[in-house]
Amino acid sequence: MDVQFLGTSGPAGWPRPDCRCASCGRARAGGRTRAPASVLVDGEVLLSPSLSPDALREPPGSFKIKAIPNGYEVTARDGSRLLLASRASGGPDRPEDLGSPQAPDPPAEGPDPPDGPDPPDGPDPPDGPDPPDGPDPPDGTAPYDVALLDLADDPAQLGWLRSRGLIGGQTTVAAIYVDHRVPSEQEFARRCRMWRALLPADGDVLRASPFPGSGLSQQHQSGERGDWLSPDPEIGSPAHGQAAGQLRDQSGGTQRSSDDSASQEIQPSPASHRPPTAQHPSQYQPGGTTLRAPQYPPRRVLVLGGARSGKSAEAELRLAAEPDVTYIAAGPASTGSPDLAGQPPDTSRGDAEWAARIAAHRARRPPWWRTVETTDLAAVLRAERAAVLIDGIGTWLAAVMDECGAWTQDPDALRRTAARIDELIRSWRQTRARVVAVSDETGWGIVPQTAAGRLFRDQLGRLNQLLAAESEEAVLVVAGRVLTLPS
Repeated sequence: MDVQFLGTSGPAGWPRPDCRCASCGRARAGGRTRAPASVLVDGEVLLSPSLSPDALREPPGSFKIKAIPNGYEVTARDGSRLLLASRASGGPDRPEDLGSPQAPDPPAEGPDPPDGPDPPDGPDPPDGPDPPDGPDPPDGTAPYDVALLDLADDPAQLGWLRSRGLIGGQTTVAAIYVDHRVPSEQEFARRCRMWRALLPADGDVLRASPFPGSGLSQQHQSGERGDWLSPDPEIGSPAHGQAAGQLRDQSGGTQRSSDDSASQEIQPSPASHRPPTAQHPSQYQPGGTTLRAPQYPPRRVLVLGGARSGKSAEAELRLAAEPDVTYIAAGPASTGSPDLAGQPPDTSRGDAEWAARIAAHRARRPPWWRTVETTDLAAVLRAERAAVLIDGIGTWLAAVMDECGAWTQDPDALRRTAARIDELIRSWRQTRARVVAVSDETGWGIVPQTAAGRLFRDQLGRLNQLLAAESEEAVLVVAGRVLTLPS
């Protein structure tokens, strides 16, 4: 199956001619353009917002096109199968439906949840949030060879499809409907790398072949939770993420990917400025050089930030596309978070405002995530092999200092606290899971007035340094913007 991206944006393109937002401004300044979404399969089947219902009933040759809720399933002559999101499944600028009569109305907009600090959490309620609004193939459907999804709207739909076994380890995933819902192409390329998805430009061609067997990852085949990076334990090695497909840049076929170490931004090809159209299908040229799919994200990431900086949202975004996530609420639900001055959390609070924060954080997490409330982080890191989100380290440290009686600065209590920290660092260093941990960056405000506050600030600062030293990546979130810290 050869898939040519004639256009990759929303219905008005990107940048939008009539829009003065910062995202469109950045695209104009960089000379980057994306035409409205349109996909040509094997040079014969055109899928676009203008697709008529008749095209579904009379595909050319032996092609099969099937409408599913919020998307389409396309089967090529060689048996390759493609899943295409029929429209952006949310957001203010929604591409038109591709004709699927089963696409539901968009959900009503609600108030944004508070952005931090991240409260610890208790067990999930019986009735969790609804699954993401994206393509919804029937249960029992075999894994697809290619999936084109609206990841700018909600990357959790990718995690949902992976958790159901519909997108397997050999499925090539690419983003479509890219528009000014994302801050910039560079930022969206960063996110696609975290989600192990490609970010094609207009004019690119993806070649995919049907893969043998079920196409499921080792984890889904065995029915057990295996290593997050199985079978190869080396992070970022060439064995990881080799594309089942091939992608050709129509400007000359040079190999490139969204994880290009030379530049985080995808540079547009001449074809990006003059994308082929449905009226000129002869511009379609199948095949091309192999594109290496994005390498697996780093195993250990420390996300630092102050109160309401967006650090929790960044941590959750990093794991949104994972099929198996354990959320660790590292302390009792009545425990707060430290402030910028380094004051320890108030372990006695249990007010309605804090309960509302807990509910808001729980509601925005995908429904298939598991929540575990524990202060034994070392045991979790030793046992887990999938993805783990720890929120947060400051709350955990405060709870450990409570358990050890360290607030009085008794030497024996401080030694017990140090032993717990050492145990955590050892487990963090040797974990087989993919771990994202959130921690508060304290000490930027006034010096704490109490001895306990100064002790907590100093302990957390040292703990952050230890975790960062043993992490493949550490980032600082300020005003919702992510700064990668050099190693």
